[in-house]
Amino acid sequence: MIGFEEDVRKGKSLGQLEASDCVYIIFGHRLGGNPTLVRAIQNLRLGRDASIADVAGGSKGQFTDLRYIKNLSARPSGFDVGVFGKDCLTVTGLGYK
Repeated sequence: MIGFEEDVRKGKSLGQLEASDCVYIIFGHRLGGNPTLVRAIQNLRLGRDASIADVAGGSKGQFTDLRYIKNLSARPSGFDVGVFGKDCLTVTGLGYK
């Protein structure tokens, strides 16, 4: 469990949440550092998923009332098609407000 507030009373479920921290790769060159767990959890809390729009500050939405996340798990993800790729760390968990 990861809490964002000191209030740990049982809250209302927001359901399964998922977000990623990604780094794009072009011709074998990374366009940033490695994906981190901290940024992936921040994206989960903000209701964002990593995308090309992130370079320009895009986002999908925001969970301003997310209090804590239970059953958090992380896994590597992404793709590589030779000249272009994406290296991600994806986190999932049950969100509560």
